[in-house]
Amino acid sequence: MKYSSPFHLLPERDISALESNDLKRWKKELLLQFDLQQTTTIDIEGKQYDRNGVLQAFDNLKDMPEYHWRLYQNKPLLDFVEGGYVNFFDDEENWVDFEDIAYRNWLGQWFIPQYDDMIFEMTEVEDDCTKDMLDTLETSDFQLPQEWNYEAFIKTNRFFKNFIEKGTTALNNGFVVKGKKVKLAPEVHPYINLYYLQVLDVLPDNGIRQQYADFSNKVILKVFSEERYIEYFDKESLHTVEKAAEINALVNNDTFSKELLNHIKDYRSRRNWQTARIIFVMLKILLIVLRRGR
Repeated sequence: MKYSSPFHLLPERDISALESNDLKRWKKELLLQFDLQQTTTIDIEGKQYDRNGVLQAFDNLKDMPEYHWRLYQNKPLLDFVEGGYVNFFDDEENWVDFEDIAYRNWLGQWFIPQYDDMIFEMTEVEDDCTKDMLDTLETSDFQLPQEWNYEAFIKTNRFFKNFIEKGTTALNNGFVVKGKKVKLAPEVHPYINLYYLQVLDVLPDNGIRQQYADFSNKVILKVFSEERYIEYFDKESLHTVEKAAEINALVNNDTFSKELLNHIKDYRSRRNWQTARIIFVMLKILLIVLRRGR
């Protein structure tokens, strides 16, 4: 269940509220609103709560209430635990509480699943928002406690394991060769994505990044199992091979991949030059025709 600070529900948001005998009365008054308003949710300062949400919040308050208050006071940390906002990772002043091991262990029950959801969301959605979140994590000096590394990446590890397995199956469909033309099977293309390598960079060193690079290398080895010229590849296939080479070069520092990238770059430069030359000639012919028509 997602965390919601019990202090959002208290009329007195102060440490003194924890010592008050009015907690039971406040809880009773809030629950009474469901009956009076004949509704399934009530609005408290812009947040919607159902009956179970109210009960859960007050139940949470029974467990280490001083820790709930401490979390409520750390706004960036609270924003992350409640809503996945990443401002927490920008400033080391927000991380001081992690030095308290007892508090950190208590916090883990909400921080860990929120972190897991955040990283997994990056594998499902590739947009400006997730890219900004990823950039924040990559530039942050925040160190996730090592003992959290397994649970904090469960969904993401499962995703990439299945992703690589499916990609390998797609690759086994091979590619089509018609004369000199070479074309990768269409289902292979989505499995070579530089963005995913960026996501893998924020994971702990658990071998999946290496597995993805090895899969990318298999794509290269598959298409160059025989001597072939890059001129023979269709545009989409060449683009996928280029990305696979870039991934393999970045992770494995692979010499062949680096040379392949240079060849592709040279090939594109030649094509651009040839295209520019053709356009120039066509414009020159058009100019001559126009002058003769005068």
